[in-house]
Amino acid sequence: MLNAHLPLALPSSGELDVWVQVCVILSRPRPSVKDSDRAVIGYFRNFGVRILGPQPKAFLESLIADGAIEWKDTEVNEVDPLSLDEELRACVTAPDAQGVWYRSGHIYFSEDDNVLST
Repeated sequence: MLNAHLPLALPSSGELDVWVQVCVILSRPRPSVKDSDRAVIGYFRNFGVRILGPQPKAFLESLIADGAIEWKDTEVNEVDPLSLDEELRACVTAPDAQGVWYRSGHIYFSEDDNVLST
């Protein structure tokens, strides 16, 4: 059965829907598109994911191929997809083979942005 107004079936026994704001430190800094004098060292990205069990760490690491997750600046919370803002709900898809039902774009940062926890 689908959730009302979402292309997402209700979770099976043992499955959790989680909302992740992941912070990634890139393996190699990249030139900034906006400012050629600054290098991009990482990014934030949001995911909506259906996982088995409450420990998504290894699963999330498998989603990130261009760097390492900075866990102290990453948040993982159980979520009811119906509780998301209308704009986000409109972007929810059926889970892909990895269980991802939402992917945001990247929000890049440089070392000068001071966005990382100390």
